[in-house]
Amino acid sequence: MRAAVLEQPHQIAVHEVAAPTPAPDGVVLRVGACAICGTDLRIFAYGHHRVTLPAIIGHEIAGTIAAVGSDVSGWAVGDRVVLSPPGWSCGACRACRRGQENLCEARQALSYECPGGLAELVAVPAPLVTNGSLHRLPPEADLGEMVITEPLACCINGQEQIRWRPDDRVLIIGGGPIGMMHLALVRARGADAVAMMDVADERMGMIGALRGVTALDGRDADVEERVRAWSGGSGPDVVIVAAGAPAAYHLAFAVVGRGGQVLLFAGLPRNKQVLEVNMNVIHYSQLGWHGSFGSTPRHGDEALGLLLSRKVDAAALVTHRFGLDAVPEALAVAKALIGLKVIVEPAEARA
Repeated sequence: MRAAVLEQPHQIAVHEVAAPTPAPDGVVLRVGACAICGTDLRIFAYGHHRVTLPAIIGHEIAGTIAAVGSDVSGWAVGDRVVLSPPGWSCGACRACRRGQENLCEARQALSYECPGGLAELVAVPAPLVTNGSLHRLPPEADLGEMVITEPLACCINGQEQIRWRPDDRVLIIGGGPIGMMHLALVRARGADAVAMMDVADERMGMIGALRGVTALDGRDADVEERVRAWSGGSGPDVVIVAAGAPAAYHLAFAVVGRGGQVLLFAGLPRNKQVLEVNMNVIHYSQLGWHGSFGSTPRHGDEALGLLLSRKVDAAALVTHRFGLDAVPEALAVAKALIGLKVIVEPAEARA
């Protein structure tokens, strides 16, 4: 089969590799679509301690079952599926027992310990077959749109950390695909006072075209004053950081209102992970701040339901589609913040 192989940071090439075969209790997917996310861009640029190069990355995957193991039941060749989450946990540790499998320290995942989805075929290990990560898709579902399931599930997990009130004023920092998914979820909760901020011209244009959303340019020198003016002078009740930049973190704590909450959804570059935060501001303003990582199969079920019911419009999120040979171009477009979600559709899967 053909696959996009990351040979070393900043060097990826498409060539022939051995096709996977299913484990007795696993399956093999013919990849219909694999999306590019911020994590893929970081692995492409810097590598990762869990990824041994050369490697096939990509973990937002939808496709058709091409082969099933001899011990698999309930799944058959030709079934259309999406993976969410693409990782599995030990099932025995304290986090797993508490229903927080995403926080298991022994967690493994496609694109990390196992080959990912930027290929014509991908092997799905047994734990993903049995833990609820395989979600069945109807025949009419667009595989390129359904890969949104995994990142949307992560957004659902993040927003579950927030104590929501009906009159919350919500600021989303970052107008990329993740920010837009958070916006869709916030709207589904009924929020009517929402602002979104970005620093890229194209994305500012997209935000400006949204009905009922106040667009704020993060490059403005008086951006903090603009946020306070939008929020009636007291600051947002909820700030969702969906941009992986230290400046976004600093701004969130600078503008959030008293008694407010900050969701730190986006990760930071590994050389910029230590920030100074005035803890007296946290203390005297009674602020809540929450991290968020990954998702569970339950979140995947909820995310897929929102997509299939069109309560979240996946078609509006997917702006670029590339064939497998154009993976380098797809990575470049995603890195340049052009459009929103970038999808790779292996040619064999489309034939």
